[in-house]
Order: sequence, then C-alpha cells, then structure tokens
Amino acid sequence: MSTAPRRTAEQDRAARKKQAVALGSVLTSAFLASSKLIIGLVTGSLAVLAQAADNGLDLVTTLMTYLAVRLAERPPDEDHPYGHGKVESLSALFETALLVLTCGGIAYQAIQRLTTGEAGIRYPGVAIGIMLFSIGVDLVRTAILRRTARRYHSQALAADALNFTGDILSSSLVIAGLLFVEWGIPWADPLAALVVAVVVLVGALRLAREAVDALLDREPADLAERVRRMVEGVDGVLACRGLRVRRVGAKTFADVTIGVDRAAGVETAHEVASAVEETLQSQLAPVDVVVHVEPVPRPDETPVEQIVLLAQRYGLPVHQVFVRQGTNGLVVDLHCEVEGSLSLREAHDLASRLERDIRQTIPGTARVVTHIEPQRGGVVGLDEDPRMRERVEAAVEEAVQEVSGVAGCHQVEVSYSDGHYLISLHCEIDGETSVEEAHRIASELERRLYHRLPHVRQVIVHTEPS
Repeated sequence: MSTAPRRTAEQDRAARKKQAVALGSVLTSAFLASSKLIIGLVTGSLAVLAQAADNGLDLVTTLMTYLAVRLAERPPDEDHPYGHGKVESLSALFETALLVLTCGGIAYQAIQRLTTGEAGIRYPGVAIGIMLFSIGVDLVRTAILRRTARRYHSQALAADALNFTGDILSSSLVIAGLLFVEWGIPWADPLAALVVAVVVLVGALRLAREAVDALLDREPADLAERVRRMVEGVDGVLACRGLRVRRVGAKTFADVTIGVDRAAGVETAHEVASAVEETLQSQLAPVDVVVHVEPVPRPDETPVEQIVLLAQRYGLPVHQVFVRQGTNGLVVDLHCEVEGSLSLREAHDLASRLERDIRQTIPGTARVVTHIEPQRGGVVGLDEDPRMRERVEAAVEEAVQEVSGVAGCHQVEVSYSDGHYLISLHCEIDGETSVEEAHRIASELERRLYHRLPHVRQVIVHTEPS
C-alpha cells in the first residue's frame, strides 16, 4: 500500500506563494475586464471591447489557474502516485481553446467593421487612458507571475505570464489605433482589433503546444542532456543508459540506468546509485529519481579479474590464476576449489563449463588448464596436540636451513579444520630482495613444508623484510 510523502515547510511556503499570486491575478483580471467593458461601451471602440473580452477571458482562465494551482499542490495519493501536477497542463490547454474562440469573434467583428466602414468612436482620450492604465497593471502582474513561475516551476503561472505579455502588446496596438482614429483615420480601430486577435491567436497556439507536450510526457528540451551530464559526473558511474525525463507540473521525474563496476559488489553499487539520486535532487529539485543499476566491466579490467568474476558465477573460488602467452595463443592456468563431496565427474563438468566461459570471454585464449581441489571450509580452531606443534616447528627449522634467502621464521601457528591442519608463519627475507624473488623463496619454503608434513592441507607464508 502506497503512502503520500510528507510535505516539507519549503513546499508549503511555495504552495502558499503560488496560490497568493494566482488569486491576485484573478482579482486584477476582474477589475480590468469590468473597466474596459464600461469604457468600450461608452466610447464605442471595438478594440477596447476586444480587450474587455480578452480580460473577461483572462478572468476565467486566471480563476482556473488559481484552482489548478491549489489542486496541483496536493501530494500524491493512492490513485495519483505521480501527484496532480498535470492539472495545470489541462488548465493551460482549456485556456488556449477559449483564447482561440475569442480571437475568432474579434477577427469577425473587425473584418465586418472594415468592410462597412463603421467607426463611431466617442471620447477616444478616455479609451486611451484606460489602455495606458491596463498596460501598467499588466507590466507589474507579468513580472510577478514570471518570477513566481520560474522559482516554483509552475506551468500554469507561466501560461498566465505569457498571456498577459500578449495583452501588453495588444493594448499598445489598441492605443495606436485610437490615436489614428482621433487623427481622422477611422479604420485604424478595427485594424488594431484584428492585429490583437492575430497576436493572441499565436500566443494561444504556442501555449497549446506546450500543454500538449506536458500531457504527452514529451521530454523537455535539453533537460535530458543536462541530467545525463550530471549522472556521468558521479564517481563510480561507468555508463548512463535508458535515461527518461518528464515533467509533471512543477516536478521532474527521471528514470536512469547506470553501469557500475561489476567487481565492486552490491554495497558499492548501492552507494553509487544513492550518490546519483543525491546529485539530481540537489540540482533539479523538486525531482523524483529512479535509478537502476547494471554491472558492467571496467575499461581497464584485467584477464585475471575477468576469470575470477566468471568463477564467481558458479560459486567457485579460484586462486593462483596465471595468464601467459603460448605458441598458439593465451594459456590460462588456475586452481579451482569445488565441494569436497562432489564426484570427480561432477567437479570436472563444473570446471569444463568455467573453461568454456573463459575461452569465450577472453579473446585469443587457446587453452585453459584447471587444477581441481576441494574447498577449504569449516570453522578453524586451535589444535591442542603438542606433538603436532612440535613436528611443525621442527619441520619449519629444517626447511629454513635448506632454503637459501630465508633469514628466519616466527609466529608459527597451527590450526585444525575438518581433519586437516593449517599452518601459517612469518618469513623474514632481505628487504632489498625483489618481490618476484621473495615470492619464489616463500613458495619453495611452502613446498618443503608440504613434503615434510603430508597431513597439512594448507601452508600460508607471510613475507616481511628482515
């Protein structure tokens, strides 16, 4: 059962601010519509009456915007898991339909007056005064709406700002027409009304396209590329795939699949995914992010790392993995640990499948040689048999004397597990000796201890400078 996320104090403040701005726009539209209607009727100016009709339409649309903003701020619920943000887009789409109808009516009346030659404008100075007042009001209102829309990512408030910007331009044209009428050019008023209708129509069509894009989840321009750059900039992200971005009201929704080093482990992959979420939330708030993780190979992944990862698919520990160049191609040698209770046939089948995968994964592999051995499992405990410890210590002393380069051994420990002994010791070698030579000396020491102590399953030699 889904639950709605708890709103923050910042979200509450944003909601109250958007609603206050929308309500102020409603009251302004009501005042301008009634004022222009009265002046238009008194003066007989078709352009002023067209502006009154436009402001009457503004009253309806701003009221819808106010209601849309209130509804859009409701948090997601069980029936609307993505919230109610698209109500704003629906409001904007309905607004454009009304604008188109109004434009048609204005254009019809303007063309009819142009063809008949009717003018009949009285008190043009009064009409010009109300239009200048209207421009001043719309300038203030548009600035407030734009600032609020940008800050809170409100499509409905942005639509209102666009509409009132057109009102400012059309009011200027109306003033120009009235001035020409006063100077003896009667057809200037209906011509100005016709131009106003065209300007409003262009704005309405653009607004309709934006609303439809939002309702159809069209990807906002350049937003996906911005998100991609943010994701690829997070440490640990090797690839960014399947990116989808959409806007629902003020909120951005992003789905992305990231590639993470397949050898990193589940915990590291989760940390990288969390870092991607935090990055997007800090730069695109408010945003809802879904991150999918896919394991991918690193560009610098070595053949040995690839072999270890392949073995992990089968649950097979491997060690002493060597990749060398042979006559016909690469030759891979490795030790593979299997369950000790398996038959040789079952163990061989597992190893054969691993060998096949290695040849397919590493190009140029001619041969894979696998040494099968039982897994070293069980809980290791201290052996209490003093005779075994004495034999081990004696064998270590003898081996040290026989292996050239060993300065001494200490911290010899004997443990017991599943009927077998495990020996670990620290071996001192000259600090100037190369790692390769030190490894050879330690391996020779291990070989001699295995020879002297046949019941020992594992010998671990830790090398350190003398």
